[in-house]
Amino acid sequence: MHLVILPLLLPLLTALAARGLLRVDPEGRFDMHPLVAEHALKRLARDEARHARVRDRHGAHIAAEIAPLARDPSDTAALVAAVQREYANACAAWSNALAAGRHEAACALAIAFKVFFDTVGRFSEGTRLLRAALEIAPTTAPAQRAAATARGALALLLYRRQQLGEALAIAEEGLRLATACKDRRAQVACLLIVGNVHSTRGQWPQARPAYERVLEIASADHERAEMAVALMNLGICAKKDGRRDEALDYYGRALAMERE
Repeated sequence: MHLVILPLLLPLLTALAARGLLRVDPEGRFDMHPLVAEHALKRLARDEARHARVRDRHGAHIAAEIAPLARDPSDTAALVAAVQREYANACAAWSNALAAGRHEAACALAIAFKVFFDTVGRFSEGTRLLRAALEIAPTTAPAQRAAATARGALALLLYRRQQLGEALAIAEEGLRLATACKDRRAQVACLLIVGNVHSTRGQWPQARPAYERVLEIASADHERAEMAVALMNLGICAKKDGRRDEALDYYGRALAMERE
């Protein structure tokens, strides 16, 4: 809850908590009693315009809380903790972002959900949630960006479930959209899945161009983590093709980056 409004609401919140209608956890977060929440939702539903405004404000607030962590997903622990803490709210914000065409929020939440579900291993749940983004009409650059980002996230979770055919098809469509809107991070995410699917199938000559393109994009953008991943995968491809000296060179470059 925003500190700027807390002083105005504190007497009301204190009174509700004293009557057992509002709970406060050790971190100072408020939670309604289920019966109170159900009653409030029913009353809110009587005024659809107000209900829509509340949904929009709620979705925007949650997306804004998660977006900074999603923009720099290198701190995986912080991002996973944020999504875990706000999971129900994040799911509601995701649904609202898709329904309202809030593409920037959808991008941030898709990245957050990708990291969260991949880290905690809830791949089936993640694929069900992210499939809703397949309905985004990619008619504008922001919509293309959201659709591409969500497809990259969905393709990763499908790949984890070994649904290789669908993962490849969705990643390739995501790559097309990401290229159209010039979203280079979404391009990398989709290219990695394309390469990984071919690698898993033992199709090393088909996998190599995807990883080479990742290395090209990441090098131009000075994204060293992406460069290291691409180099490591190119090393694997080279080894499987019998090019051992080339493989050792790729491995050495990747290892040098990991040590920096």
